[in-house]
Amino acid sequence: MKFFVNTKAAYLLGFLIIFALLIASGCGGSSSHSLVNNNNQENQQDTQDKTQEDNQENQQDKNNQNETQNDNHDNQVESQDKTQTESQDNEPQEEQDSALTFDSSSYTTGTVNGVTYRAYSDIIYVKTPVNSSYQKMSIYIPETYFSGGTLNGYTADTAPIFMPNNVGGYMKGGISSPRSNNSIGIALSKGLVAVSPALRGRDTDYGTAPACIVDYKAAVRYLRYNKKYNKLPAGDTDKIISSGTSAGGAISALLGAAGNSGDYDEYLDELGAANASDDIFASMCYCPITNLDNADSAYEWTFGGNAALAANFITYLNGLNLEYSLNSDGSGTFKDYLDSLGTYTTRRDKSQVPAFDRLDLSSAENNEFGDKHFTEFGYSNNTASNNAMADSAIIKAMNPMNYIGTADTAQYWRIRHGLSDSDTSLAVPAILALKLNASGFTVDFKGVSGQGHGGDYDLDELFSWIDEICK
Repeated sequence: MKFFVNTKAAYLLGFLIIFALLIASGCGGSSSHSLVNNNNQENQQDTQDKTQEDNQENQQDKNNQNETQNDNHDNQVESQDKTQTESQDNEPQEEQDSALTFDSSSYTTGTVNGVTYRAYSDIIYVKTPVNSSYQKMSIYIPETYFSGGTLNGYTADTAPIFMPNNVGGYMKGGISSPRSNNSIGIALSKGLVAVSPALRGRDTDYGTAPACIVDYKAAVRYLRYNKKYNKLPAGDTDKIISSGTSAGGAISALLGAAGNSGDYDEYLDELGAANASDDIFASMCYCPITNLDNADSAYEWTFGGNAALAANFITYLNGLNLEYSLNSDGSGTFKDYLDSLGTYTTRRDKSQVPAFDRLDLSSAENNEFGDKHFTEFGYSNNTASNNAMADSAIIKAMNPMNYIGTADTAQYWRIRHGLSDSDTSLAVPAILALKLNASGFTVDFKGVSGQGHGGDYDLDELFSWIDEICK
């Protein structure tokens, strides 16, 4: 009995031990499963993180690649644009016309004022001249520029081009050679390239208006055309300065005022002028016989004579809306302005009324317009056997006042008028100067005491002015 009880207890104890082992085994299995799961989750997270990082790095690499491609594309476009621009700047877009090509091998040499120069003479400056005797020019270049030298601070590339004309009375103007005391010779001594063009005038075939200004423009175009093709050995074609006296002063003013105006293209095309611009840098005008369609009324207002013409001038002057004006009796701030320039002559040299557009068509200016009238007053009061009015487009093309600020007008102007000059009214150059100044251009205008009708009397001052505006 005792053995039986012990045996039964032993079985019970074994059962409890086995049950305990089973429980322990179940708990240990659960803990191991949890650990495996945790490890799997951590490994999965690590894999996802790594994958995400790899994707981000790949995306960044792709973005960098795209940026590189974009940079390469931009650089390629910029390079193409730069190459194209340089090609346009350095290579002419058309083959140069041999008839308009400057020949730098044909020259003579000379010396003036201690300066040796090369003279390129009698160059035809249009392709199809109608008068080859007066559609040609000579170019004078200091010798030092051909060996890289300097003169008066200028080089072959920076030397301004001085380009005076010899027109007078609207007649033909010839070519000047350098002399010690003329403007061409002094220009060379100051380091300028000097150009002397011959221009047609009313006393030559096909020389009436606007022939003289058309030729002047054609000569400028020839220079700039050959500069474009690197044929002109010296001279800055962006620094061309014109000069002239009397009718030549008027033509100098026209060249300065009417740069690149289409009003002259028909005439230039007929001559075969070079395909280039004709605006200039500066204009020197001595006593310009200009503004011809208002010169008679200005003359009568200044010197007295015809009341109707004098009244026309007052209306014209006030219509310009300048800083000065006139009262109906002829007094006013414009009169005060002229008085401030100095004591000017009131002596009348021209006896006929009108002084320029004469009723009998006998004046030089009538002849310039083909023996026709160029004012309404002259046409309405004609006394000649024939009565004709010049073409309004030609009358316009001969007056620089019509182009100031509307064409490519020169920036710099020097205008001189003798206070003893009664060939035209002081009011005419004064109006030109005032209009230029009001339009934003730089003007040096003076009346010269004791000076009559003439020019080139102050060449030292002229070339000092050129240095001031060019350096």
